[in-house]
Amino acid sequence: MTPYRAGETFSPPPGTNVFEVDRNTKVDEAEVWNVNVQQQLTNGVAFTLAYVGTHGLHLFRDLQLNQAVRGPGNLPQTLPFYKIAPNVQNLDARNGNGFSRYNGLQVKLEGRYSNGLYFLASYTWSKKYR
Repeated sequence: MTPYRAGETFSPPPGTNVFEVDRNTKVDEAEVWNVNVQQQLTNGVAFTLAYVGTHGLHLFRDLQLNQAVRGPGNLPQTLPFYKIAPNVQNLDARNGNGFSRYNGLQVKLEGRYSNGLYFLASYTWSKKYR
Protein backbone atom coordinates (compact mmCIF):
# COMPACT_ATOMS: atom_id res chain seq x y z
CA MET A 1 0.00 0.00 0.00
CA THR A 2 1.30 3.46 -0.91
CA PRO A 3 1.63 5.94 1.96
CA TYR A 4 -0.78 8.87 1.98
CA ARG A 5 0.66 12.23 0.90
CA ALA A 6 -0.90 15.54 1.86
CA GLY A 7 -3.28 16.82 -0.80
CA GLU A 8 -3.98 13.41 -2.30
CA THR A 9 -7.21 11.44 -2.10
CA PHE A 10 -7.26 8.57 0.38
CA SER A 11 -9.26 5.72 -1.18
CA PRO A 12 -10.06 2.84 1.16
CA PRO A 13 -12.99 0.51 0.33
CA PRO A 14 -16.46 2.17 0.42
CA GLY A 15 -18.08 2.33 3.87
CA THR A 16 -14.76 2.45 5.73
CA ASN A 17 -14.75 3.74 9.32
CA VAL A 18 -11.63 5.34 10.78
CA PHE A 19 -11.00 5.51 14.54
CA GLU A 20 -8.23 7.44 16.24
CA VAL A 21 -7.58 6.42 19.86
CA ASP A 22 -5.44 8.55 22.16
CA ARG A 23 -2.56 6.39 23.40
CA ASN A 24 -2.46 8.36 26.67
CA THR A 25 -6.04 7.51 27.64
CA LYS A 26 -6.33 6.86 31.38
CA VAL A 27 -8.64 4.49 33.21
CA ASP A 28 -12.01 6.00 34.16
CA GLU A 29 -12.36 7.15 37.75
CA ALA A 30 -15.53 7.67 39.75
CA GLU A 31 -15.99 9.14 43.20
CA VAL A 32 -19.32 8.82 45.00
CA TRP A 33 -20.28 10.27 48.37
CA ASN A 34 -23.34 10.92 50.49
CA VAL A 35 -24.28 12.29 53.89
CA ASN A 36 -27.70 12.00 55.47
CA VAL A 37 -29.41 12.96 58.69
CA GLN A 38 -32.59 11.32 59.92
CA GLN A 39 -34.86 12.67 62.64
CA GLN A 40 -37.89 11.00 64.20
CA LEU A 41 -40.63 13.66 64.33
CA THR A 42 -43.34 11.64 66.08
CA ASN A 43 -43.88 8.01 66.90
CA GLY A 44 -43.78 6.36 63.46
CA VAL A 45 -42.91 9.48 61.37
CA ALA A 46 -39.32 10.13 60.24
CA PHE A 47 -37.72 12.95 58.25
CA THR A 48 -34.52 12.40 56.25
CA LEU A 49 -32.31 15.04 54.64
CA ALA A 50 -29.45 13.82 52.41
CA TYR A 51 -26.74 15.19 50.15
CA VAL A 52 -25.36 12.96 47.37
CA GLY A 53 -22.57 13.67 44.92
CA THR A 54 -20.53 12.02 42.20
CA HIS A 55 -17.48 13.04 40.23
CA GLY A 56 -16.10 11.24 37.17
CA LEU A 57 -12.65 11.74 35.63
CA HIS A 58 -11.03 10.46 32.42
CA LEU A 59 -14.41 9.38 31.04
CA PHE A 60 -14.51 7.85 27.56
CA ARG A 61 -15.56 10.23 24.77
CA ASP A 62 -16.19 9.46 21.13
CA LEU A 63 -16.03 12.62 19.00
CA GLN A 64 -17.59 12.38 15.54
CA LEU A 65 -15.23 14.41 13.32
CA ASN A 66 -16.91 13.71 9.98
CA GLN A 67 -20.37 15.15 10.65
CA ALA A 68 -22.22 16.65 7.71
CA VAL A 69 -22.20 20.44 7.42
CA ARG A 70 -25.46 22.24 6.60
CA GLY A 71 -25.69 23.42 3.07
CA PRO A 72 -26.71 22.50 -0.45
CA GLY A 73 -25.73 19.22 -2.05
CA ASN A 74 -26.00 15.53 -1.38
CA LEU A 75 -25.13 14.25 2.08
CA PRO A 76 -21.76 12.67 1.21
CA GLN A 77 -20.48 15.89 -0.37
CA THR A 78 -21.24 17.84 2.83
CA LEU A 79 -18.93 15.68 4.96
CA PRO A 80 -15.81 17.69 5.94
CA PHE A 81 -13.35 14.97 4.89
CA TYR A 82 -15.17 13.98 1.66
CA LYS A 83 -12.62 15.64 -0.64
CA ILE A 84 -9.62 13.71 0.72
CA ALA A 85 -11.39 10.47 1.75
CA PRO A 86 -14.70 10.06 -0.12
CA ASN A 87 -15.20 6.44 0.98
CA VAL A 88 -14.80 7.16 4.70
CA GLN A 89 -18.20 7.46 6.38
CA ASN A 90 -17.19 7.79 10.02
CA LEU A 91 -14.08 9.46 11.37
CA ASP A 92 -13.99 9.25 15.17
CA ALA A 93 -11.51 10.52 17.75
CA ARG A 94 -11.73 8.48 20.94
CA ASN A 95 -10.17 9.71 24.15
CA GLY A 96 -10.57 9.77 27.90
CA ASN A 97 -10.84 13.50 28.60
CA GLY A 98 -14.49 13.51 29.65
CA PHE A 99 -15.67 14.40 33.15
CA SER A 100 -18.90 14.59 35.08
CA ARG A 101 -20.25 16.08 38.29
CA TYR A 102 -23.57 15.55 40.03
CA ASN A 103 -24.88 17.11 43.25
CA GLY A 104 -28.24 16.34 44.77
CA LEU A 105 -30.28 17.25 47.82
CA GLN A 106 -32.84 14.63 48.85
CA VAL A 107 -35.69 15.16 51.31
CA LYS A 108 -37.90 12.33 52.55
CA LEU A 109 -40.83 12.11 54.95
CA GLU A 110 -41.91 8.61 55.88
CA GLY A 111 -44.63 7.37 58.21
CA ARG A 112 -45.87 4.04 59.54
CA TYR A 113 -49.01 3.63 61.60
CA SER A 114 -50.25 0.74 63.73
CA ASN A 115 -53.23 0.06 61.45
CA GLY A 116 -50.86 -0.81 58.54
CA LEU A 117 -51.06 2.57 56.82
CA TYR A 118 -47.76 3.74 55.32
CA PHE A 119 -46.91 6.96 53.53
CA LEU A 120 -43.83 8.26 51.79
CA ALA A 121 -43.19 11.71 50.37
CA SER A 122 -39.85 12.52 48.78
CA TYR A 123 -38.22 15.23 46.70
CA THR A 124 -34.85 15.48 44.95
CA TRP A 125 -33.23 18.70 43.77
CA SER A 126 -30.18 18.02 41.63
CA LYS A 127 -27.67 19.59 39.32
CA LYS A 128 -25.37 17.87 36.86
CA TYR A 129 -22.36 19.42 35.22
CA ARG A 130 -20.79 18.27 31.96
